Amino acid sequence: MALKARIENGIVYSPYPSEPVPEMTLYQVVKLRLEQYGCRTALVWNDEDITFAELLKMCQRYAAGFQSHGVKKGEKVLVHLDNSLENMIALYGVVFAGGVFVVSDLILSNDDILYRILDSDVSHILTIAGEATRFSDLRNKLDVKGYFSVGTAPGFVSVSDFKELNEDTFQELPVADVKKEVVALLYTSGTTGNPKAVEHTHYSIVASLPRPGSHQVSSDHDVVASCVPITSTFAFRTYLRDITSGAKTVLLSKSTDTDKMVDAMRKHKVTTVFGSALWILLLAKAIEKRGIQLEGLTTVTVCGTKVTPRILRQIERAFDLAVVKDTYGTTEVGQICRPPYDASSWYGIGFPSPMVQIKVVDVKSGSVLGPNEEGELLVKTPSSMVGYYGHPEATSQTISPDGWVRTGDICYYNEDGQFFYVERLSQFFRCMGIGVAPSSIESVLLSHNGIEEAAVVGVPHPRYQEAAMAIVVLKKSCSKITEAELQNFVAGHLGTYMHLHGGVKFVDAIPKNANGKVMRKKLQMLHQDG
Repeated sequence: MALKARIENGIVYSPYPSEPVPEMTLYQVVKLRLEQYGCRTALVWNDEDITFAELLKMCQRYAAGFQSHGVKKGEKVLVHLDNSLENMIALYGVVFAGGVFVVSDLILSNDDILYRILDSDVSHILTIAGEATRFSDLRNKLDVKGYFSVGTAPGFVSVSDFKELNEDTFQELPVADVKKEVVALLYTSGTTGNPKAVEHTHYSIVASLPRPGSHQVSSDHDVVASCVPITSTFAFRTYLRDITSGAKTVLLSKSTDTDKMVDAMRKHKVTTVFGSALWILLLAKAIEKRGIQLEGLTTVTVCGTKVTPRILRQIERAFDLAVVKDTYGTTEVGQICRPPYDASSWYGIGFPSPMVQIKVVDVKSGSVLGPNEEGELLVKTPSSMVGYYGHPEATSQTISPDGWVRTGDICYYNEDGQFFYVERLSQFFRCMGIGVAPSSIESVLLSHNGIEEAAVVGVPHPRYQEAAMAIVVLKKSCSKITEAELQNFVAGHLGTYMHLHGGVKFVDAIPKNANGKVMRKKLQMLHQDG
């Protein structure tokens, strides 16, 4: 029977089963699940592995270490780590100790790191020994109480010594209200403006984890593999989801040779992989080149950015799969829509996830729209943020008094309640007085046989105020394609207001962040630079 969502008064309700969110701390929920799965393998990293029971003990030991070295309840800890078994333990140790996890990433510049430290009022820093000098160079600009490193670094407390502690010395700290006490600051991508620290409570993170018997993405029968950095906004929830579902997680590193990643997946009989479209395409190419398959693989989930149907089909063919999922969610609320388990995402982003309510409203009037009408998507769910840290005005502009969260995304839904993504509201521009969605032009450009990648932005125009400019990466075999050829190609498919009046820029690569999202600010700079 085909899935169908309930629609009442313009609100689309999740068709998936749901359970009440337990009012427990994140530590209590994780502890309960790890004890439940006990002696089964929880994590694999290279030749190391650890059971759920051992993982709990090690996280408690590291938490005890952080507590003994001055990390107080509610103090913010910038966690700047790459992927490894010990690094994941250290990350959870920070949370168990009562610290507030502040996301960072090794690809950030020193200025980006400094911005997050100051913006979040960070009290402590946790990094790897190889990155310690970056923070040493920043010390004179910071008011930070403690510096921790995985491994040994001058001037840093080595958390690697915490593994020798007794887990019984760990002190579980009381939480007065799990719906108000913040456990993580997850930064927005900042593709169109300065990143903002999104405040998530114990309750909102727990709400994003599946309950036993609910409609789950992974289960205790699954083996999940990914190289998404453990400290990224998306991965924090996703790895927690898999671990608390009882799945075995094969943790990979972006720096690992792709063939070695494939070998690890085959060795551990991986059933599910998740990651950026770029990484999954690299896996697909490696598999096709070797003429092999990942036997037992049932699901590939693409995360971090909108994926074109062409790429989804390419992934499906390479992995010989019927299920390729393109997830939809935001930093502010987590997962919003989910395709049915046995369906691909080619024609939409799915139905509202468990416990999610969605409505689509007119961008100007705010009135609720019906099926097949494009507008801004608003969402209400227990996994919503409580606000943007230090930005009360932005918070009030995003969350309504009755709990609806603006996504800034233009979407629509059909009569069955299935949703379709159109564009970011901030990326819309007006040419000849008509609104233009860059994705409409991008899809035409990507249908050209000579184009590898394409992105479109609105730029100032002397006659039309704004007009479309295309940034294009050509296929190596088609390097002689001209600007005029592409302008004529688009003109042959779209109305005048969507023509490339702003010109075409040819580049070697389109700037993207770690999740594969196009950095729109940098594209605008290409126009400013002439």
